[in-house]
Amino acid sequence: YYHHDKNEPVIVIEGPIDSVFVQRSIAVTGLKTGDERLDEFKQKYFLLDNDKDAHKKSIKLILEGEYVFNWKLFLKDHKCDVDIKDVNDFILHNKEGITELTFEMLEPYFTKSLYDKIYFV
Repeated sequence: YYHHDKNEPVIVIEGPIDSVFVQRSIAVTGLKTGDERLDEFKQKYFLLDNDKDAHKKSIKLILEGEYVFNWKLFLKDHKCDVDIKDVNDFILHNKEGITELTFEMLEPYFTKSLYDKIYFV
């Protein structure tokens, strides 16, 4: 949080361990994405876990006009051997040997389109 330029895009992630593997990211505790300190960042991109609760939160964030990560499309392009719950799982099980995720790699999979709500049900 303290080391990021507030004018640059930041990726908001649910857990501190996951944030270790993602450049330009900050961690929040669980689904507590309503922290007012996040308002200091001009461009927020939410990369929540790939589970039912996070999918519900993703829909809520889309309705609020925020960018959320589309795990379904990402995993279609980046295959894994097991079901992926979060970034840590992806790093451990991706077939490409990816050990760090960049904003440029993840950016195409963020959406704030209401039409993309279908990916989160």
